[in-house]
Amino acid sequence: MKKENVKFKIVFILLIYTYLIVSNILLQKMNRISEITYNQIILIWSNLIFYFVLGILLTIPFFLSEAKKKGKWVINYKYLLTFILPLVITVYSYLYPVSLDFFYLINISEYIINALAVVSGYSLIFIISKKE
Repeated sequence: MKKENVKFKIVFILLIYTYLIVSNILLQKMNRISEITYNQIILIWSNLIFYFVLGILLTIPFFLSEAKKKGKWVINYKYLLTFILPLVITVYSYLYPVSLDFFYLINISEYIINALAVVSGYSLIFIISKKE
């Protein structure tokens, strides 16, 4: 194994742990704010943003390997339309259930929404790739 590869893995793991620790502290503060103000939308948005950014952070190694390749950056529109756009609509429709009666009737669990936010953040980077 290359030394720079080991260094990158250590830095990457430290970055993820740091993000988890700092985000957990911020989410606890957001929880207190939402309890004081009785406004739960603050907590919901902060959870979605936290999990979405976590999904994006998990794709850093893939993005860096793509950046090393030679070629032109291309957007995969089929992947965007068939997978990510419906996923993002499902995640954010949780915030406004009145606008979409279907999701209001289903009553999607918060944990499922958080997992879908991670998946949508993780999948977002795969839209962009390099073609030779």
